[in-house]
Amino acid sequence: MPADSRLFWLMTVHTAVVALAVPAVLYALARGLVGGELQADGLLWAALALPALIEAGRRLNGARCVLQTWARRLRGVEDGWARDVWWIPERWAVRIPALTAPAYLLALGLCAGRLLERGWP
Repeated sequence: MPADSRLFWLMTVHTAVVALAVPAVLYALARGLVGGELQADGLLWAALALPALIEAGRRLNGARCVLQTWARRLRGVEDGWARDVWWIPERWAVRIPALTAPAYLLALGLCAGRLLERGWP
């Protein structure tokens, strides 16, 4: 597969990941703030799992986004950032992890607190 095709699919996948991960963090944060029946909320568990999986991949890749690493390789960029998402401006894209990580940790703590408050597990 040519590099242009691989880059197209990488950008498509990365855009989809961002489009799912950011709302997932916001959903988990809202559920943690509002409370309610969290145990049976499968969407909440998925919303908590997706960012955790992304962060696990980042940690396994030396605290760098795996898809960004591949984009840099495909574009021949050695230092800095390589375009790897379709519609997000670069200055926003590089800030997404820094903004969503604290929100995710807060959501995780709130959800855990709500679950413990209800006597789970």
